Parts: sequence; C-alpha cells; structure tokens
Amino acid sequence: SWVEYDDITRQILGVPSENLKDMSVEEIIQRYEDDPNRMGKTELAAMTMLKISDEMEDEQLVQKSRLKQDGLALLEYVQANSDTFSIQRVALIAMLKG
Repeated sequence: SWVEYDDITRQILGVPSENLKDMSVEEIIQRYEDDPNRMGKTELAAMTMLKISDEMEDEQLVQKSRLKQDGLALLEYVQANSDTFSIQRVALIAMLKG
C-alpha cells in the first residue's frame, strides 16, 4: 500500500515522500552527496517522484509534469554516475522519454 511505501521511503530517505514534491533535482543530489548509498537513495527519490506524479490528478498538470521531468533527470543522473548498470533503469528512462 501507499502508506507502507511512504513509511519505508521516509525511513530510507529521511524525509516524507510528500516533501519530494517541493525539492529540486539539485537539492536531492546535494542531500545525499556524502551518503555511502547516495545512488540508491537518489534512485529511490526519483522512483518516488515518478510514483507521486503518476498518481496525481490531471488538473495538477504543471506539478505532475515537473515531478515526471525531475524524476527522469534524477534517473539519468544515477545512470551516468552509478557504478552499477541497470537494464530496468535504461528501459524506464527510454519509456519516460518516449
């Protein structure tokens, strides 16, 4: 459920997932800069932003669109800077760019 997902996300990221709606790509990258699991946390933040965007009403189009673009930008950042390659990440980036 969303409540469980939000709870786990909050524990891992240290912020409620709702707060991600008000954070920029740069803020999220800087937040985890010195974290040993910075790529994992950045990717989780990206996926959470995409999930929130996907569940938003179409009337909230501007915020919905920004969250999708920011989530995509974070995924691309992780893809470019991570030591691990993820075919799922590559596919998701391609789909989002669609």
